[in-house]
Amino acid sequence: MPLTETERTGIIDIISIMDKEDRRSLARTVLNKLFTFEIEDETISAILTYTSNPVDFFKRKKVKKEVIFKYAVSKKVPTIKPSFSRLGLVIAVLKYWGSLYSDEQLKEDRQVIVSEILWFLFKNKNHLDDEKFKNEASDFFSDEEIKDGIKNLSVELSKLSGKSTAKSNLKGGNIDELINLVKLTFSEELSSFMPMFTIFNIERVPIDLAKNFNKSIEESLTMLNVKVEKNCTLIEQLNERFDKAYGPHVHSQPDDTIYYEVKQESKSISNIPPKI
Repeated sequence: MPLTETERTGIIDIISIMDKEDRRSLARTVLNKLFTFEIEDETISAILTYTSNPVDFFKRKKVKKEVIFKYAVSKKVPTIKPSFSRLGLVIAVLKYWGSLYSDEQLKEDRQVIVSEILWFLFKNKNHLDDEKFKNEASDFFSDEEIKDGIKNLSVELSKLSGKSTAKSNLKGGNIDELINLVKLTFSEELSSFMPMFTIFNIERVPIDLAKNFNKSIEESLTMLNVKVEKNCTLIEQLNERFDKAYGPHVHSQPDDTIYYEVKQESKSISNIPPKI
């Protein structure tokens, strides 16, 4: 689908805010370094011509967070805060433009936080008012897990709202408070701005309540694997750069333990029969 007129105008405005060298670098990337324009209008035109959708435009590293924020402020985009992550700003602008996009398109840019309880509650958003569901969740998860869930979600919501959202003193776990925070996330349409909550320890997922989430659990573990593997690759690349710059030296190697354990659990999950 081609860019809408609103998206084209918005992208032009954002490009205009960028530094001259960043604009040229962006054009070279979009054109796969095959050609370089010296005239500004030609640079902008090339970027627009080879940008198929606004999500792809925002995935370019040269479209920096501060540039997106300046644009959003100049256009008075609703709900934005200086505390927003880059992804949060992108989503706000996309909504402002009325762009069509999916969470799948933005998945790779979202932060990943390991929290079995938050993964579980977000997956069961349609059961949050069910008293039996709440009681069973409260019995399964420990006070410490509930307290950590409240803390993690409160921090993320505070980044978006600019104020504290948790009311408890965090001395103990309160499943009702945590569920209310999850419900607040959905009622104010903030779920897309949230990190991706994932699982690491399959034993801390209540299978009886999860029901037919086998596929989702496996996808969650696989996603965590990808993140760990990517981080290990970045560490190796950093070590190589140090070696080239300063000569061989002793440095830490990427820790394969987490990756291996996640892999093992990811393989075993397919053997768990779905509950009915």
